Parts: sequence; C-alpha cells; structure tokens
Amino acid sequence: MYGLRDRIFKKYKDLNQRMNHPPPQISPSIWREKVQKLTYPNWVEMSDKNKGNQEKSELAATGGSASLAKYRHEEIKQTEKEPDPIEMFRRFHVKKDKNWVSSKAKTLNVSSIMFTEY
Repeated sequence: MYGLRDRIFKKYKDLNQRMNHPPPQISPSIWREKVQKLTYPNWVEMSDKNKGNQEKSELAATGGSASLAKYRHEEIKQTEKEPDPIEMFRRFHVKKDKNWVSSKAKTLNVSSIMFTEY
C-alpha cells in the first residue's frame, strides 16, 4: 500500500489531485478515505516521528510487518515447542543474502551465544 501511496504522492502534490488519481486496483471511494487519513495532521506528525526514530535505530530488523510475537506464535503452532531465542534473533536480523543487518546485530548474536554456553 505504501508503495502505491508514494508513487501517487510524489506525482501529485495537491490534495485534490491525489484524491482524484487512485491506483487502478483501488476503488476511488476507498482511495479518497486513505488519502484523507494519510494527510491528516496527526497522522503526518506521527509518521514523521516514526521515520526519525527508524533512522536513528542502530539495530534494524528484517521481519517486515511480521511481529516477533506473531512469528513466535506461528512457530509454536507448527512445531509444538517454544522457538529458540537465538534462532528468533537471527530470523529477524539476518538478511536474505545471509549477512547481518548491522555490525551491532552480529555482535549481539555472538554475545548471546557466548552467554548461553556458560
């Protein structure tokens, strides 16, 4: 949804233009509601604040919109046992190319392995 929004919002700077140019797969009425919500001052303020917080974060995650709790729940449902905390950490901090998202994530992983061995 945000990719669609970004394309429309970059192309059309005026609120009315944004509302009148919905993506083809979204009905005009739903799109207008979404544009109103996304341009509401409280939403914009919160979005800017979240963006700033994310930029300051030293420990990115690769889980996307899936929360750690959701992943844990699914893992328990499939395996009928609690997932290993270190494996959960890796699941959310190793990229698809098998590299860590940051040096801090790699350091924390090594520290947690050393801690569990003693």
